[in-house]
Amino acid sequence: MRLLPSLVVLAACAACAATRPPPPPLPPLPTGIRAIDHYGTTRFTSEELRRALGEPFEKYLVAQDNDAENARLEQAIQARVTELGFVWGKVSGITYFRPAGEETYVTIDVVEPHDRARRMPFGAAPGEELADVDGLVAAWGEYQSKGFELIRAKSLSPQRVPCKAFHCLFGFDHPDLAKFGPIFDERVPAHRAELLRLLHAARDPKLRAGAAFLVAHLRDGREVVAELLPALRDPAGLVRNNAMRVLQDIAHHHPEIPVPIEPALDALDFPETTDRNKALAMVDGLADRPEYHAAILARGGLLLALLKLQQPNNHDFAYSILKKATGQSFGERDYAAWERWLAARR
Repeated sequence: MRLLPSLVVLAACAACAATRPPPPPLPPLPTGIRAIDHYGTTRFTSEELRRALGEPFEKYLVAQDNDAENARLEQAIQARVTELGFVWGKVSGITYFRPAGEETYVTIDVVEPHDRARRMPFGAAPGEELADVDGLVAAWGEYQSKGFELIRAKSLSPQRVPCKAFHCLFGFDHPDLAKFGPIFDERVPAHRAELLRLLHAARDPKLRAGAAFLVAHLRDGREVVAELLPALRDPAGLVRNNAMRVLQDIAHHHPEIPVPIEPALDALDFPETTDRNKALAMVDGLADRPEYHAAILARGGLLLALLKLQQPNNHDFAYSILKKATGQSFGERDYAAWERWLAARR
């Protein structure tokens, strides 16, 4: 008989839950934002995580070029991420330059405490106080800013342009970029040792990130690969991003140069969406080499998780890799077919 009141309470609570009103609808996505993904947790859906991040996140979506305000919103979002029990989090927007105009896809990246060691296996930050080498990092920054300015003005295509280096972002054919080609092609090899020291030892992550792009102008592709691979474990996301951008170009366009696949496969589950899109690009280039198919398919479950994202440069690469490694051509959103095929292979 003593259990009866508890049962009544439980029944009442169940009835309350059943009649609890749904949460209010989320605000419509701001103009230009196509979708919001989340990655790194199964405790929340994208919509639930968006609600949990609250007003700072919604304001961040429409933030303008106000560095102070953006920094304040990022700090507020980070505080909320910590309250939700994550050890790391970041909101990233990637903008695509389409013929009809720009469109942005946003990803809420988080890391659960039990995943930290596996998903963030980064080394300690280097500590040498080094300066730019012959103004080359500054010159690269100027080249990059001008290139993006030209793309936004539709004066330059975002498509890859071949060049002498193992990677050159926009090429040097446009008159506004032409002066940079000789600077990098001639002065990078002349300062090889100093730039490699910058890449591996500089305290300033912006110097390390700039050096990662510049070493692509060294003449020995095998050396470029060997020097950039350690940067995949750099604690700064920008350094990892730049190193993998160069390595993916080599993987796609220089089949004569060996590129180990395991570091790229490990980076598929790194915390930032810019980690994953560059790692996916690397693996996509290497997926044309049959000797790597078994290693790729060993990460089939991870590739399926990436396939389910809306972010194009995560989803699209995952789809391309699965087709190359399996020889199958199921639809890009036919997740069940891909799951059945991978399960039957085990």
